[in-house]
Amino acid sequence: MKKIIFTALLALLSVTDASAQLLLWDSSKPEQPYGYGLRAGMNISNLHYSYEGIGMNFDSRQGFRVGLSAEYGIVKSFYLNTGVYLTFKGADMKDMAVDEHDRILDVSVVAGYLEIPIQASYRINLPKESQIQVNFGPYFSCGAVGQTKIGRDTESTFSKDVLRRFDVGFGTGVGYTFRHVYLGFEYQFGLPSVMDMEGFGKIVNRNIAITLGYNF
Repeated sequence: MKKIIFTALLALLSVTDASAQLLLWDSSKPEQPYGYGLRAGMNISNLHYSYEGIGMNFDSRQGFRVGLSAEYGIVKSFYLNTGVYLTFKGADMKDMAVDEHDRILDVSVVAGYLEIPIQASYRINLPKESQIQVNFGPYFSCGAVGQTKIGRDTESTFSKDVLRRFDVGFGTGVGYTFRHVYLGFEYQFGLPSVMDMEGFGKIVNRNIAITLGYNF
């Protein structure tokens, strides 16, 4: 009797182990390796200043993001994600500028970028056509539109006196898909300085993105 129970337990453990491996990594080919979808959501962004090991965040701003996503499945548990997004970032900076009369002014930056991410995407396939994603990889941005308010004056965000037009950074996040509906959270951090600081540290983009989408 003990031998029968022991054999049954071994069989159960082997089935459980195989199911777990299939759940965490599925190396079979996806039925539809190519996919695309629509994405829209909100950003909570700021600009981060650092100099000689000292850092500070300016006040965050909310913006929107909208775009088209695309993906290619190498196996069911590993995809490559990309897309094209219009995404608005920026920050509010208190007492950041001084006018010709030595009055201290607030600065409010709104920066709209065309952004292309290229991410590796690890997928955990769940029952009922649902899926968990862990995404990570670089993004490349080009400034498209935006205005910066300095006191009462307004000028283009991507003029030579405000932000540099190009930005490169890294993003990492998680997503959940149920059938055709996608919900994602991502944290992005820029790498180069988006302002010319003339040797006095650098200012980089920081962003939290919350995205809702529909996959075709």
